[in-house]
Amino acid sequence: MTSGAFDTSATAIVWNLAELLRHPRVMKLLQQELQTVIGRDRTVEESDLPKLAYLNKIVKETRMSKRALGYIRKKGCPGMQLGLTMVRLALVNLVHCFNFDLPSGLLPNELDMTETFGQSLSKTIHLLVVPTYRLHD
Repeated sequence: MTSGAFDTSATAIVWNLAELLRHPRVMKLLQQELQTVIGRDRTVEESDLPKLAYLNKIVKETRMSKRALGYIRKKGCPGMQLGLTMVRLALVNLVHCFNFDLPSGLLPNELDMTETFGQSLSKTIHLLVVPTYRLHD
């Protein structure tokens, strides 16, 4: 009954960001969508989320590929929509506000994507990135 609450928004954000880092072309396409829809002079707001079709596809794809115990019953968690909204909003603002590099010359295909199963499906090795601010001040 409570399995839907085990996978946290923070874990989902980490997995989404890790997948974007492994696929730089997808990250660039998302940043292009943000440039077109939002511009570079403000952050993304909740009211912008329905206009970001590519973002919604990315989050859905990552959610489906990391289908853990918490996602087996699609309608089993009354807070799922709130959680997904928070994941999309946090992720999109990270991608919109920052460019991310992997440390020490690590290549995207070398990023460890090993999963550890517990109360949530976490990355075994923590995600470490070097952010660079990309919006206008």
